[in-house]
Amino acid sequence: MTPEEYYVLFEKQNGGCWLCGYKSDINHRGLHVDHNHKTGKVRGLLCRACNKDVIGAVEKIGLQKIIDYLYETDVNYPDPKEVGAWHSNSKQLLTVS
Repeated sequence: MTPEEYYVLFEKQNGGCWLCGYKSDINHRGLHVDHNHKTGKVRGLLCRACNKDVIGAVEKIGLQKIIDYLYETDVNYPDPKEVGAWHSNSKQLLTVS
């Protein structure tokens, strides 16, 4: 990614992490370029924490497994029916009604 392409994406995201909104100074390049490791396609700019922790976990484990884990183990985690998530035990898409 060229510096010009980075700047365009930075401006498009209002200088913040696509996931959590953390704001960064363009001169410090505090946002990382998140990309698909297989295709090289750029997805967006993320702060270090989101890029490493969130995306890293999703790529390593899979989003579905993370959703199932949170739902099955945390009594305070919302029921997938309330958040519109796919829950593998129900074998159907659960949506907010």
